Amino acid sequence: NQNLATAKDQLEQNNKELRDLNQKIASANDQMTRDLEAAARVQRALLPAEETLQFDCGDVAWRYVPCHGLAGDFLNVFQLDEDHIGLFVVDVSGHGVPSSLLSVTVGRFLTPKASDSSVLVRLREDGSTEVVSPVEVATELNQQFQSQDFSELYFTFIYCVVNSKTGEMRYTASGHPPLLHISTAGEAAFETLHSLPVGFFPEAEYEEKTIQLQKGERVYLYSDGVTEAMDKDLEQFGDDSLKEVISLNRS
Repeated sequence: NQNLATAKDQLEQNNKELRDLNQKIASANDQMTRDLEAAARVQRALLPAEETLQFDCGDVAWRYVPCHGLAGDFLNVFQLDEDHIGLFVVDVSGHGVPSSLLSVTVGRFLTPKASDSSVLVRLREDGSTEVVSPVEVATELNQQFQSQDFSELYFTFIYCVVNSKTGEMRYTASGHPPLLHISTAGEAAFETLHSLPVGFFPEAEYEEKTIQLQKGERVYLYSDGVTEAMDKDLEQFGDDSLKEVISLNRS
């Protein structure tokens, strides 16, 4: 039957085209996966080289465990000058490529330059440098990274400056989860600052607090990926669990 033969030929042609299309889609997906993996490697390469860094005021240890290859979180630790170190955590809203690109952009913006002024270190007229206060840094970030509306990307941010000689730590937070401070007696306390994330309002104001760190005390910075992680029953880990776990394992 001629009609059946024609229909069979058409079906075979359609199946071939479908196989070719599936092959192209699979190839495109493989390429996209490779590109995302490469981007994730680049993002991770911009993090501190060592997961434990030693300074005069003590050690700084960090862990970076994104849920996906690319993450909207970023962190850094660095020497600002002879007497001060800086450390920050940035958490961009959303997931995927747009969030990761913004997190890296903000991270590079916050990286101090070797021989010039930056948002973190101010160059004086006499050639000496001055560490910019955390609240000034937050204000400058908010001016530089304004969203056009609330649907666009924004980010939370916590930034600390530690005097390695005296142990004084100044810090600010922009809509970020509170810093967790562990005293020498093992008491855990969240140090909360109330402020909006970066990018909402150009006139937003930010707070700054000071903690006098004593030998043996610890400070924890983290993103909401820790406290909002869910178990098999869809219960969030939460602030109380974080405080309990850190208190029990403070040694």
